[in-house]
Parts: sequence; structure tokens; C-alpha cells
Amino acid sequence: MVEGSAAGLAAAVGEPVDAVVSGLPWTVMPRQRRGRILDAVTEVLVPGGRFTTFAYLHAARTPPARHFTAELACRFDRLERSAVVWANLPPAFVHRATWNPSP
Repeated sequence: MVEGSAAGLAAAVGEPVDAVVSGLPWTVMPRQRRGRILDAVTEVLVPGGRFTTFAYLHAARTPPARHFTAELACRFDRLERSAVVWANLPPAFVHRATWNPSP
């Protein structure tokens, strides 16, 4: 576990990692900050590495949420969305993304 600014992830971990798990509030942060953090995530992942984060169902169709999903799709080779977890309050789902850099 690492504490610190997510944009400084590479310096914090010091080496490639297999997975990054995030609970950041992606849809309320400025687009540029979100982009810098996602760049930092792909910078530290090994080929085949996984990025996992969650989102709330009630916000899933908002423009910021749609932009975030599009950003994930641009950066990662495989993007999955879990079933809605209705027992969570508010209901949520999980984004799971796999990163395989181009040769």
C-alpha cells in the first residue's frame, strides 16, 4: 500500500506493479488531473497489469462518468464492468481494465 499523490505513483512505487486499485472520485476531478493520474497508472503497470476502480450507478450516465469510461477505453486494451452491486449504498459497479502496451 502506498500513500501519496496518485499522480506521483511511479516515484512512490519505484518499480512496475501487477495491479493498481483505486477508490478515487474520478467523476468529480478535473479532466486534466484525471488524465495525469491515469497516465501514472499505465506507467507503473507491467504488461498484462490490471487497474481496478469503482463507480456509483446513479452517476454512471453523467458526462464526467462517460468521459472517464472513454478515457479508460483509450488507455487500456480490455475494459470490463462488473454487475451492479445492489447491496452497496449507493449501488455501485467495478471497472476492471487490463494494460498491454503496444510493441
